Amino acid sequence: MIRTLRGLDVKEKRQLIKLLAPGLDLDGVRKEELDARLKLVLRRVLEVPSANDLPEVLRRRLVEVAVTRFELAEEVDLVADDELAAGIIGFLLIAAHRMANDDALRAEFVTFLRTKDRPQRKHWLRQSLRFEELFEGASNSPVAPRGRERVEQAPATHEETAREMLAGLSLVSGSNPGTPAAELASPDLLAGAPGAVLAPGLSAVAGGLYMAGRRSHDLTRRPDEDDSKQARAKRARRSKLVQNVVTICAFFVVNRAEGKPEIET
Repeated sequence: MIRTLRGLDVKEKRQLIKLLAPGLDLDGVRKEELDARLKLVLRRVLEVPSANDLPEVLRRRLVEVAVTRFELAEEVDLVADDELAAGIIGFLLIAAHRMANDDALRAEFVTFLRTKDRPQRKHWLRQSLRFEELFEGASNSPVAPRGRERVEQAPATHEETAREMLAGLSLVSGSNPGTPAAELASPDLLAGAPGAVLAPGLSAVAGGLYMAGRRSHDLTRRPDEDDSKQARAKRARRSKLVQNVVTICAFFVVNRAEGKPEIET
């Protein structure tokens, strides 16, 4: 994975850094300095101890998300990093489809959205609608593009935002029923969408599921979930770490194929 992240083009590196560290000012940062900035950001958002190597801890975080946070596997001794990343993204695409069609799951996602400020929700919505445009375009759907117009309209309710986001993100799973999760994360099925388009919505889905206690592959809630204020604050910090891992995974899975066309983000 590190090789793939290091091989991102200048635009993609900047996009990944800005998603992981929104407050970081990259103005004036030359392209030859981006690798150093990316390394520092990755070490910070993945909480890499100073004595540890980045690839080692990245692997650990992937395993934590796949095994501990969402119980996608019991053990991963023979599972490569790229397989873990694809499994995580595929799981979230399936989860988005279920959330789009389940009132209870969607209501929990609405609750999660209420904890975020409007600029963040607007960005998540914009990129989810952009993904929908790319997917519908790749499938030659007659549906008219509506991303920019929809986002720039009067502020939507949290419920409307959730419905719009999930409608776009659910298309991959909904159009490929029965496809294994890891296969859903193939660049072809993702309509060639860039990481900057795919990552925001899926990281929000991951954060919403984690905060709601839906931390299993079948989206069931843990019966022993502690909902005390202290426990929720601890979950919120872990949720951000989970979202960071998902963002990295999204950039990785869409960049596994060479010769990708330039797509507006």
